[in-house]
Amino acid sequence: MKRLFLVMFALCALSASGNSQADQRASKMLFTGKAVLRNVEGKAKIIHMSIRRLTLDSDEDTWQSLPFADFSIITVYTGRIEIMIGGKTEIHGPGDYWRVKAGSVLKEKVARESAIIQIITIKR
Repeated sequence: MKRLFLVMFALCALSASGNSQADQRASKMLFTGKAVLRNVEGKAKIIHMSIRRLTLDSDEDTWQSLPFADFSIITVYTGRIEIMIGGKTEIHGPGDYWRVKAGSVLKEKVARESAIIQIITIKR
């Protein structure tokens, strides 16, 4: 009985702590898989790719951090987003794209109500 109570308590605590992040970001994995690339000599190299769509809500001029463990390319679908990488600030709108180096932390701030971005991640 004690074990069941502890499990229920842990699940409630986890769901409560995750709600604030869920309200800020809704994520949907669109694709995940492997691809084979060949270099000039014809040698095959396997890479792992994923494509994720992320909806970001505005949070009244508060910067949110997005860590990137792997090389990524980000595209804005809707909205305007202000980003900061390595102290450099840029504003992006629909159709804009940029790259993020592996190990970087991107800070984002949505200019209006919300923005939708797509993240293509490439792992070696």
